[in-house]
Amino acid sequence: MKLEKKPYAELSDSQKGCHNYYEAARLLTLYGYRCTELSRDPEQTGDRRTACVAVHETDPARSFPLRIEARPCIDVTYQGRNIHVAFPARSGKHPRAWFLIPHEEMVELATTHANWTNTDSWQKGRYSTNSAPSLVDALHEKGYRIAYAIDAEEEAAE
Repeated sequence: MKLEKKPYAELSDSQKGCHNYYEAARLLTLYGYRCTELSRDPEQTGDRRTACVAVHETDPARSFPLRIEARPCIDVTYQGRNIHVAFPARSGKHPRAWFLIPHEEMVELATTHANWTNTDSWQKGRYSTNSAPSLVDALHEKGYRIAYAIDAEEEAAE
């Protein structure tokens, strides 16, 4: 059977959610974590984000709840729940970088570097964007970049 690779932009929302989950889970294995998906059923929930738990293989106390997003975001439903968010940067200086950050710190940085909390979207409960170069630069400088995505072709060549 011959497989034909589709560009990310051509994937359906459901396929993008699946792609992002497996990409983030793969990258977290490099740090000793295994991700267990809790939910991703947009037909039932209307929610295309993936909820999971990142479980540390040797130190379960380092485990944490995780929401995998398609882009940088903040969400009031994540507040006060010790949730981390992981997302790829798809533009700017770090177009293939993945970031992992506690949501509360993401809100602080989004307020300081991008003024997201002063928007109508945030007042309604959620803000996300495909383009946040100053915020992504700040996340990179503060050490929240976990890894760069690697194409399967590049990985096979290693």
